[in-house]
This record gives sequence, C-alpha cells and structure tokens, in this order.
Amino acid sequence: MCKALLISAVLSLLLIGAAAPSRQRQPAMTNRVAVSIKDKKFTPATVTIKKGQTVVWTNNDDLDHTVKADNGSFTSPTIKKGGAYEYTFTKAGKFAYGCRLHPREKGTVVVQ
Repeated sequence: MCKALLISAVLSLLLIGAAAPSRQRQPAMTNRVAVSIKDKKFTPATVTIKKGQTVVWTNNDDLDHTVKADNGSFTSPTIKKGGAYEYTFTKAGKFAYGCRLHPREKGTVVVQ
C-alpha cells in the first residue's frame, strides 16, 4: 500500500510539473517594434532599431497591404485586416520599404 501511494505521489508531481508553465526566459518585448498599417500609411513611418530586433507590421486597416523592402531583402505576403508580418533585421543599414498594392505607402527601418 505504501509503495502504491509513493508511486501515485511521484506520478502526480510529474503531471503537475508537466502542466506548469515553462520557466524558460521569454524574449524581451523590447526586441519587437510595432508598426501599424492604417489609412494607407505606416505609423510610425520611420523606426530605428538595433541589429537582432524584429519589426512587426500589423494591418489595422480595412484594405489588404504588403510590406516589401526596396532592396528586396524582405517581402511579405498580402496582409489581411488584423493580420501581421514580422521580420528580424540582422544587418545594420537603412531599409526603405513600401506596399506593393499602394505605391504611396512608404516607410523606413534604420538598423544600428
């Protein structure tokens, strides 16, 4: 009986441990920079980040949009209303981009 209780207690602890949230460190939120797409413009139009940071473009508009670097380094698929696209920048530089569907929509990411 004691052996059965001990096994039951160990199994219970294992199950509790498996259900507990992971203790791994989550990436810092500062590694992500938000850009909103609304009213046929990117807001903010220019963001300055460090190498290794990620820019997340979120479509807060009723229209479809895209994000495409002028130099071809990144290109999103069509981003539907409420959708998002993200890109992690690994090289320093100035990256101009725009929307393929709305040519007047322009933005810049400056990576230090």
